[in-house]
Amino acid sequence: MSRQDDIQKLISNHQRRLQLLQEQQALRGLSTPPDVVIEIEDVEAQIQALQAELEIIRQSSVATSQVTASPPGTVLPVSIPLEPPYGTMPPNSPFYIERPADSVCWNHLNRGRATTLYVQAPRQMGKSSLMRRMTLLHAIVSFAFVLVILGYTVNAINTLL
Repeated sequence: MSRQDDIQKLISNHQRRLQLLQEQQALRGLSTPPDVVIEIEDVEAQIQALQAELEIIRQSSVATSQVTASPPGTVLPVSIPLEPPYGTMPPNSPFYIERPADSVCWNHLNRGRATTLYVQAPRQMGKSSLMRRMTLLHAIVSFAFVLVILGYTVNAINTLL
């Protein structure tokens, strides 16, 4: 199987998973658990990244067939798929900029005991991206603990009251 076939199969699998998650979200409405919403965002990002990679492979195969020869030592440009300038970033995004808060959170999570972190900042400051990144790092390093993320907005608090 070629890399292009592998990517198409991965896209198909992710699309099936996304459909199931979206059905869960439609059935549950406002009471959809945050992990389902986060997973929907993750799967959508993975599909976009795979589609971008597939497009690069297709373009390179067309470019390869059109290019007769290039001088030795020529470096061809590599493009990175762009992400929207808003919303939660995927944890492995090449555009993610590590901040001091990342190491503080990681140090607290990596202590090996129960920890409660409060992340409080204005809108669009990277709180969700930070939590998704910490979730991924935690999953890679440790299976001994469970990481729970609770998000409280003014609307959520009013709903709880």
